[in-house]
Amino acid sequence: MFTITRLENTPPESIDSQIMQMVVDYITDISMVAIAPSNPLYPLYQYGVGHEVHQYLQAMNGSRGFPVELIIA
Repeated sequence: MFTITRLENTPPESIDSQIMQMVVDYITDISMVAIAPSNPLYPLYQYGVGHEVHQYLQAMNGSRGFPVELIIA
């Protein structure tokens, strides 16, 4: 059985780090561009998407001036 949680504030560090690790590990599966690990730009793409997710998680504290929420399962 699983749990679905809706967060409107910055998640705890444990959840934050798990999300970031999953983004880096599963970048090919979650991205719209199916970039293969054999592509020379793969590490750059991992960094770019990871940075976007990091910025989104940072915006959850309300400092960016727009509503942000996160649903995790």
